[in-house]
Amino acid sequence: MFQDILPQVKVIDSQNDQYIAHLMDYIYICLESVQRLSVGKTKHLMLKALADTLGGYLRVYILPITRRSYYAGNIKYRNAKMLFELFDELKIFLRTNGAGWSKPSQKIENVRIPPIIITPPKTSIACNGLIMYSARKYC
Repeated sequence: MFQDILPQVKVIDSQNDQYIAHLMDYIYICLESVQRLSVGKTKHLMLKALADTLGGYLRVYILPITRRSYYAGNIKYRNAKMLFELFDELKIFLRTNGAGWSKPSQKIENVRIPPIIITPPKTSIACNGLIMYSARKYC
């Protein structure tokens, strides 16, 4: 049931930080709704089920996208860190290391990494700053 309410990965725009804020707000609303609408033992069971679903979702889809977006220079470290901290909190709440969840997805299509164009120097002056040490022979 909880899997059906998670945002599809293809609608996430990983080119800017906004998806993290929207996702964090959405997760907070889901957790608040479960806390408000359930009672007794059902509340704890529902929270665990939601946390398990969110943990798997983060591990398989969101964290790989976030990691790649960060290294592509699309998002800030502070914002990426929030998702990783949430993931760690979910693991603590569930008392798990997350090994039972599926492996992170290797298929990340919606993250564009612009190439870095490096042009070689026109002269060899840049090489003059290198300090070279000759190999020492030990007896």
